[in-house]
Amino acid sequence: MNKHMTYCSHCQKDVQFVVTPSPGHHAHANLPDGSQVVCLDFGTACDGNLCPLSGLPAIVMGIRLARSEEERVEPWSVVHAVCEECSFPTEFKVLNAETGLCTVCGSVNRLALLKLDDGSYIAASGKTP
Repeated sequence: MNKHMTYCSHCQKDVQFVVTPSPGHHAHANLPDGSQVVCLDFGTACDGNLCPLSGLPAIVMGIRLARSEEERVEPWSVVHAVCEECSFPTEFKVLNAETGLCTVCGSVNRLALLKLDDGSYIAASGKTP
């Protein structure tokens, strides 16, 4: 996908984004949505307010980015926990302080993170409301 640059009024800097392609034929329920803006600079500055690029809650941009497999500007923090959706012990891409994306089934889980003295984390997961 072609990367584009725009100014983010929330982060107060230029950010990179891509637009996902639309499905090549009539969309059906089992096809992913296309033509979505995906910001590659999603990070800690995206703190719960509306994203100026999408007009949606900032976490939506994080979920889009994590599911898109696009390369994020900064690597994802990863923690291990049992996914509440697929029941597998797996890695989660940490989207923010309380949300993670399961790398096995792609579901969004609520995370409880406990930082240890060595900088690593212990995580517990729960279903999102």
